[in-house]
Amino acid sequence: MGHFLKIKQKSMKKAFLLVLTTFSLIFLIPLSISAQQKTKKQTVVLNGEVKDEDGKPMVGASVRIGEPAKTVATDSNGYFRFDLPRGSYSLKVTSVGFYDYSERVLLEGNLLLDIKLIQQVKELQQVEISDQNKDKNVTSTQQGTSRMTISAIKKLPTLLGEVDIIRSLQTLPGVTTVGEGANGFNVRGGNTDQNLVLMDDVPIFNASHLLGFYSVFNPDAVRDMTLFRGGTPPQYGGRASSVLDIKLKEPNWDSTQISGGIGILASRLMMETPIVKEKMSLFVASRASYTDVLFPLLDVPAINRTKANFYDLTGKIRWKINNKNQLFITSYLSDDNFKITGDSLAGIEVNASSTLFNWKTRTFGVRWNHIFSPKLFANISMLGSQYSPTMSIPDTSYATQLVTKISQKQVKADFKFIKNTKHTFDFGATGILYQLNPGDLTPTHPSSNINPVHLDPEKGVELAAYVTDDWKINDRMSLTYGLRYAVFAKLGKGFAINYQEGKPLDELNIVDTLFFAANKVMKMYHGLEPRLSFRINVGTEGSVKMGFQRMQQFLQQVSNTTSALPTARWKLSDRYIAPQISDQFSVGYFQNLKDNSIETSVELYYKNIENMPDYRSGVNLLLLNSVETAILQGKGRSYGLEIYVRKKTGRTTGWLTYTYSRSEVFVNSPYPEDKPFSGRYYPTNFDKPHVVNMILNYYLNRRVNFTANFTYSSGRPVTYADDKYYVENVFIPNYTNRNLNRIPDYHRLDVSMNIEPNINRSKRFSSSWNLSIYNVYARRNAYSIFFRTKNDSLFQFFNKALSYRLAVIGTAVPSLTWNFKW
Repeated sequence: MGHFLKIKQKSMKKAFLLVLTTFSLIFLIPLSISAQQKTKKQTVVLNGEVKDEDGKPMVGASVRIGEPAKTVATDSNGYFRFDLPRGSYSLKVTSVGFYDYSERVLLEGNLLLDIKLIQQVKELQQVEISDQNKDKNVTSTQQGTSRMTISAIKKLPTLLGEVDIIRSLQTLPGVTTVGEGANGFNVRGGNTDQNLVLMDDVPIFNASHLLGFYSVFNPDAVRDMTLFRGGTPPQYGGRASSVLDIKLKEPNWDSTQISGGIGILASRLMMETPIVKEKMSLFVASRASYTDVLFPLLDVPAINRTKANFYDLTGKIRWKINNKNQLFITSYLSDDNFKITGDSLAGIEVNASSTLFNWKTRTFGVRWNHIFSPKLFANISMLGSQYSPTMSIPDTSYATQLVTKISQKQVKADFKFIKNTKHTFDFGATGILYQLNPGDLTPTHPSSNINPVHLDPEKGVELAAYVTDDWKINDRMSLTYGLRYAVFAKLGKGFAINYQEGKPLDELNIVDTLFFAANKVMKMYHGLEPRLSFRINVGTEGSVKMGFQRMQQFLQQVSNTTSALPTARWKLSDRYIAPQISDQFSVGYFQNLKDNSIETSVELYYKNIENMPDYRSGVNLLLLNSVETAILQGKGRSYGLEIYVRKKTGRTTGWLTYTYSRSEVFVNSPYPEDKPFSGRYYPTNFDKPHVVNMILNYYLNRRVNFTANFTYSSGRPVTYADDKYYVENVFIPNYTNRNLNRIPDYHRLDVSMNIEPNINRSKRFSSSWNLSIYNVYARRNAYSIFFRTKNDSLFQFFNKALSYRLAVIGTAVPSLTWNFKW
């Protein structure tokens, strides 16, 4: 045992020394580069920041300078940059929906400009701000990447009157969900826990309110979102399928603004105000639901005893210390309560009259933006996120409370070095501390029949460093290549079980138990994650792109239900549960038409996942101490075709997507009850071969516009019983194979109308009305199919099992929301 620990400590020390050396190099490189820049003054640098009248960054504004002209687009923070010889230049800044800005610039040394654009009002004008050039989808190396501004998201039809970030993702190619009211989303055949969800770089572990009917992101506070299905930059890691990067807007530091909306079931309010004009500002955005007031009014016992409410609060401070330093502080907190009659969701075998679910999220982030030189920038961040769900049963005989928690603390440093017009380097490092409480079950009444259960807490450390180069080889070709190296260590204090070699992981095969002291290494994993994207132009408005990415996941959600509940466990990789490793290959053709007003693309991908988890038949994971005895790790594979067409200009705009994809898993289970599906590929429970989405926006005039959303998808896989047994007057269903049946196909039409009665910018107050109808033709889309036996025969053999369809939303749902801004 002592020898084993010494070997582990030596390997851990080597890995940590390697990462420490990488960290040191990453922090020394900026200093050396900065020193080199001081010695090179062949050209001067013109930096600038473009803002609107409210002081918010103008994303995607076109900046043109000189003759012959050089043109760039402002980035996500409104910044632009030119390397120019000393001299006098003509500068022009333009953006759709804003008056042009022009001035003469004299460059005798490095210069930083602050530019403000004034918005103009035009008939039938559609303003959508983007940080991409109009042909960025063709000229960049990015593939499998989708970006949506909040203005585009707000045009989509709503459910229950609320603009939903997560639901808007489902209109993009390669993104699906198992059904309405489900937590999370699936990307290119991946599970919901394989998606890294970030809000201003802070991880969010549960992105849903009210079991999936609302997302946790307040639309008033969001600026834009980017989904990386493929071509994920090396600065992102820790998940096997995708990254959803949500960026909050910058607070207005010129004047105080109040905005919000009042809906049928929830309302929101946001205030932006300068603390010191042009120096410091903040916004605070809040939302709250009041469904508990409405449910008792319904004369349906199953509904009027239901409790469902939430609130959330989002805040951000922006402090411009000087021209080279800015500080950003963000915070988010939310609280959900959901009580249902009965114990159908509890996961504990008790006959309770009701179950109360509560889940809370608390996040905090501090980011320091520093400009070392005109070519070198840095973002240093300290981030923290905590998710703590609880479940309570109030009945005296079963009074109990289950408490779980996951916490992540992170420090990271990201640098950007613009060497020249051909090479731009991004590099950095990060360190993460994970702390998990898998579950504490405590009786809450002296008469409770429930015994207390305590699961050992978990702790782990992840360290990573990365570097990437965006290389513009020539006008036709560009290459983005990078490497990420990650180390993960599962740490004590805790017990580790040794099982008999060659035998299944089962309590009957336990040999002994090892104890590891606090912060001692129990198991360590490490590996390289190469990323590669290549683009070559075809003609004037087309390109072919190819890419490869490897991603590792050391943290996973443990759930064998169709959609993971808020109380589902999280689990770190350990001695028996290896990290998931995904390798994805992709190739695509991108073509723009009619002067870039129409975008089209076709992408193919193939993804392999090592150590993909599935579960033994009939296990309950909620309070299982040795969870490795229930998890089956095997191979996953997914592949597909994604077609995307988007019209960006004119009275009628929108996009059409079609996705063909398959998602399968292969496990070799040593347990006899799993033999029918073991040893071959079978579909995952989120495998949907065909998905079609169509979004249409029609602008009647500058006051009224209409939107329609149609979606179709194949039914997801389910497992039906092959036969049944009649034992002691009870029917026992017999399940053998897994996921070989499917529920009926899903399709739905949503429509909405947006009315802006007053669009006169000279008035301080403005408002708009949004009327939406979700599921217009009231289709009862099946969430699941279940069976009940009809006992109408004297002979049990002839009694039949009748099938029933469970529809979460089986009717048309209208909603009306009043939005205002002052």
